[in-house]
Amino acid sequence: MLERYAAKYLNRPEKKSVLVLWGTDSDTDIRAEKLAKDFNVDAKVYNKSVSTLSLKDAAAYYEEQIHPLHPNRLLLHLGASDLAMFISTPTDFDIAYRDLIQKVRSLDALCRIGILTLKNPEHSEQITKLNTHLRVLAASEGCEFEDISVPRVWNPAATKSAMSFAFGMGLSKKHKTEKSLYDLAKVFYYSEQQMVSRETVSTGRVYTGGAGTVCPA
Repeated sequence: MLERYAAKYLNRPEKKSVLVLWGTDSDTDIRAEKLAKDFNVDAKVYNKSVSTLSLKDAAAYYEEQIHPLHPNRLLLHLGASDLAMFISTPTDFDIAYRDLIQKVRSLDALCRIGILTLKNPEHSEQITKLNTHLRVLAASEGCEFEDISVPRVWNPAATKSAMSFAFGMGLSKKHKTEKSLYDLAKVFYYSEQQMVSRETVSTGRVYTGGAGTVCPA
């Protein structure tokens, strides 16, 4: 009987993790499947970004388009389409974002959520304020927070090695996954940016094709 139990339960292939990238604008161009393969991401990855999605429509979109995938990892890069609402009434922005998080959790309670800042290469004061609100929302709602607003150097080879190790050891144990969403954010939101060396950042000299990539601090 023990042998039958082992054959039925212990030797079953582990269900693959599901990661969803969900943003707006240029996020629709992220080559999710290719990057997942290049960086040894042991998860089924879907890019469900929509170019002009507003937070007021996001909950319905999640229920219809993303919930059927039953993600256990979700990278949220939303808010670009709602900058005018944030400038006008920041409280409404916060409420809409919080309602979305609660909707996700009501449908997929075990899904880990990472909130990403808006990119801010022009150092817009309003986007900086919005990103601060996202940081507070992440803290208050128990989400992970990744700042991708300003550039720093990233070493893709090191991340590739770390990702391969982390997923190989298993994502179900919390102590193995504390930095997994951070690494995932680097893979999918920084890899398409200009390749530079560490010397570039310190000296200002451009070096295309170097060992690092510009990514947020």
